[in-house]
Amino acid sequence: MSDVIKKATDEAKKIADKTSVNKEMTATEKEEMIKAVAIGAIKFSDLASDPRKDVIFDWDKIMSLDGDSGPYLQYTYARCMSVLNKTKIKEQKNIDEIPENINEDEMMLIKEFYRFEEKIVEAANRFSPSVIAEYVLGIARKYNEFYAKNRIIDQKEEVFRIFLTKTTATIIETGLDLLGIETVEKM
Repeated sequence: MSDVIKKATDEAKKIADKTSVNKEMTATEKEEMIKAVAIGAIKFSDLASDPRKDVIFDWDKIMSLDGDSGPYLQYTYARCMSVLNKTKIKEQKNIDEIPENINEDEMMLIKEFYRFEEKIVEAANRFSPSVIAEYVLGIARKYNEFYAKNRIIDQKEEVFRIFLTKTTATIIETGLDLLGIETVEKM
């Protein structure tokens, strides 16, 4: 097992070298992030797998920032935290009603948010953490699609879009916590 952790740590260091935010981190923060990403990648790979299917262990897939992996979820969480740290809106209130002019990306996120409790119950009933893993991956994919197409800060929709970002971060954080995986605020 120590060989697997060592390899994951080496792969996580490569990720750290690719990202720009880590240049602002102290050496201790960077090491903590690398450890969280390495352990998270291994745990997620195991927990996201359907136990009824054969598992193919592929380091590129397990450590990918672009696909179905723990680092992808941690990176999306870090992206959300970066947006939340940049906004001037610090006291976020719940949204009582959905604005009339929301776009398709925003609507897809909202629809997914409502499935969170249902997916936790399903995972518990089926004794299958992969249900939570798949759900949280879906949230991350939808948020990243939204993020790529929509400005968040300094827009008339900023309050609503910050709400979407904060809710996404909360769901990813809770989902990863249920899977025993640490989040990272910078990556």
